[in-house]
Amino acid sequence: MYCAECHLDLRESARFCDRCGVAVSQDSECLAETLPRDPFIGRVLDSKYELIERIGKGGMGVVYRARRIHIRDHVAVKLLLPQFVSDKTMLMRFRQEAVAAAKLHHPNIVTIHDVGETQGEEPLAYIVMELLEGTSLRELLQSEDRLPAERAVSLMQEICSGVGAAHGREIVHRDLKPENIIVLPPKSYFQHESVKVVDFGIAKLRDNVISRNITQPGHLIGTYYYMSPEQCRGEELDARSDIYSLGVMLYEMLTGVRPFMAETGQGIITQHLFQEPPPVAAQFGVPEILEAAIVSALAKEREVRPKDAVAFARNLTAG
Repeated sequence: MYCAECHLDLRESARFCDRCGVAVSQDSECLAETLPRDPFIGRVLDSKYELIERIGKGGMGVVYRARRIHIRDHVAVKLLLPQFVSDKTMLMRFRQEAVAAAKLHHPNIVTIHDVGETQGEEPLAYIVMELLEGTSLRELLQSEDRLPAERAVSLMQEICSGVGAAHGREIVHRDLKPENIIVLPPKSYFQHESVKVVDFGIAKLRDNVISRNITQPGHLIGTYYYMSPEQCRGEELDARSDIYSLGVMLYEMLTGVRPFMAETGQGIITQHLFQEPPPVAAQFGVPEILEAAIVSALAKEREVRPKDAVAFARNLTAG
């Protein structure tokens, strides 16, 4: 099944497109007969991973369900888009970042099994990850609008647990957003709803291929909604930039809307730099302790924010 607007592969149960947000129509299924078959389906990477079906696409690459030839289980394989592996410098950076991410072992971080590059006229860079049978936080928000405070805090604490583990190793995610949070149902890994944070280690590649269309309507990239002021200015980032992104996400989880909205990417960036977010306690009934945590996380100056995700998580229940 495909999105009628952007032609993204959709999950059978999808109600909205992960990429463009358009509601899924039953007519989307007929597009499968007119769209070309994915040329990578059936391909075997390095004699180890057979690509079975495409299960998603984002700003960094395409994700496939794959079978490990020798072990015979299923994994997720992300093929990076060509612009991220177009030269040796980019490939080296990819390798370094992915290897660093693979060293993160935490229940709330997706496990990376392997990293590689194929040889040939069109080399491919890929990351092999555990296959997650869950739904993205973006899909959850689209289906439920906004979350009760108790559930939002529970999910955010798990997100912070994973991100905090990375911060403890001086690894900054740089691209935290609902699309990069997978919500797992109870009994999948725990006896309660849990999360996995994905896409650690490759966001630096994206920053080297910046779109030139951010000032044009219709050319928004979801990341802009969650970028810290210092990231908007192109400055060096640390854990406190991730805290800003977490603050934006918590605001959206509790209210169903993003704190900053505009018709262009440049308009959103301007708001990140100079505009304060609308208050949430009175309008949405958000507990004051959570509003205070959001205000602290969304401070324009990074020195005012919590120092890392662990400190931010403490602010959600302090008092």
